[in-house]
Amino acid sequence: MKHIFYFLWILFIVYELIYLLTAKENFWNWKKASIYIKVFKNKMPKYSDMPDFVKHAILKFILFTIPVLIFQVVGLLSFQWFVFLCWMIFGYLVTMPLFKIFKKNHCIVFSLVVFETIVNIIIVVFIILNAYHFKLDLFNLIF
Repeated sequence: MKHIFYFLWILFIVYELIYLLTAKENFWNWKKASIYIKVFKNKMPKYSDMPDFVKHAILKFILFTIPVLIFQVVGLLSFQWFVFLCWMIFGYLVTMPLFKIFKKNHCIVFSLVVFETIVNIIIVVFIILNAYHFKLDLFNLIF
């Protein structure tokens, strides 16, 4: 089970690398999709009636964002719980408020997206290396 868990994190790294290589296109598609969703906030059309860029944004959210959140929570139950907790704090208490503060400045938001993607890749690579090679208990090392 441990190997499957970390293999899925390797797939997440591949997804993040692909996202990083196509960051500009993904960023603008997500922006267009969020505007589309805000326009139809109260009466969303059927999924089949939505434009392709909205379908792709929703599909990416369902296939990648939700499972990553679930795996982060599962990671809290592992010996690397401190790394997963720090990662969740960084993602939800640091970058999310920054996105909301700078939401009108596309250049800064795009830079934050790229920065967050790079940090996610580094953290997941560390988690995998720590599980199989380093075996560090960071909580005891830091505190």
